[in-house]
Amino acid sequence: MWLFWPAPAPGNFKQGCSYVLVPMLAGATSTLTPLQKSMVLHAVCRALPGLHAFTGCDSTSAFVGRGKKTGLALISAASGGAARQAMTQLGTSLKVSNDLLDMCEQFACKLYGSKTHTSINELRYEMFCSKASQSFQLPPTQDALHKHILRANYQTAVWIHALVAKPDLPGPDGHGWYVADGQLKVDWMDQQPAPSELLEFVSCGCQTGCTSARCSCLRASLPCTDACHCKNCENGRTLDGIELGETEEFYNYPYNSDATESDEDEATST
Repeated sequence: MWLFWPAPAPGNFKQGCSYVLVPMLAGATSTLTPLQKSMVLHAVCRALPGLHAFTGCDSTSAFVGRGKKTGLALISAASGGAARQAMTQLGTSLKVSNDLLDMCEQFACKLYGSKTHTSINELRYEMFCSKASQSFQLPPTQDALHKHILRANYQTAVWIHALVAKPDLPGPDGHGWYVADGQLKVDWMDQQPAPSELLEFVSCGCQTGCTSARCSCLRASLPCTDACHCKNCENGRTLDGIELGETEEFYNYPYNSDATESDEDEATST
């Protein structure tokens, strides 16, 4: 049912990495000594299988607009030790630890250009409120991301064991996939993608308190949210913005943005 790329011999793998990465690392690690550059190169080579699975391959989905060039630049940077560690640990065990989930979540935040966020939910929330991105360009929520990490971890484990004659690996069921009617299917998420009022995708920009039929949210019998740009709102908002309880509700709803397309620097989508 599943076909996976076999892993090359270790010597050839390292040699191939050197041909590809040495020119790129020359700029990214220009402040390092030759020994330090060699150590970074070796660490990047070890992280490549996990990075390939995490950013999208034949059996795992990708992030819209965030492809392999972005990920490779992150793990190749002199300051990319945490990113390299996260991608290197993928596949080393079929049981994904909470520490690995946290490291991969922080790496996902960096894929979306954030240097400060460690929570993918908070980053998604801010991007949503800024209206700078369309819904399909938002990062996944934690629930959807964790399932993606399970799939990437399982795929990387298969690659790592590719040279083992009879690897003792379970099936993919329960590792981000599930079996239904005899077919293996992707387990995308456990919860709704967003609160119901956000799924309606109604917002307003009222200047007079959202108390009349001119308010699109009020006409739809929906409370205003942070997607709105209204002032002095009396329809579910306070003067300081959305109420805390509603904000926490947003954080608790994951959104699956595991996408079928990678960024513009990728020739194909997965």
